[in-house]
Amino acid sequence: MKFKKIVLASALALSTLAVMPVSGIQEASAADDAWKHWQDVCEQDDQCSNVASMTMRIKQEGYGSYQKIEIISGAGVIMITDRGYVKAVKPGKAAIRAYDSSGKYMIVDLTVAN
Repeated sequence: MKFKKIVLASALALSTLAVMPVSGIQEASAADDAWKHWQDVCEQDDQCSNVASMTMRIKQEGYGSYQKIEIISGAGVIMITDRGYVKAVKPGKAAIRAYDSSGKYMIVDLTVAN
């Protein structure tokens, strides 16, 4: 009987660990890695002017003042509306290229939060 209790307690402890959220430190590290990746991409392209990191909330729209916007990652997290705005759809990470009238672009590393 004691063995069954130990096995049950161990199983419950392991199942609790499996659903624990990622720590803030790990999330920050992943965000830093994504920004560093986009910074490296930008440095290799003369048309790229800058990299920015921004946060949006679900259903929020923005970045409508640019000539053209392209989603370069996270297409399920954000979308481009018919009016040319970026709209946050669900929590996660995404990135866009936002072009100005001269053809240069900036990369925006987006974090969508609830």
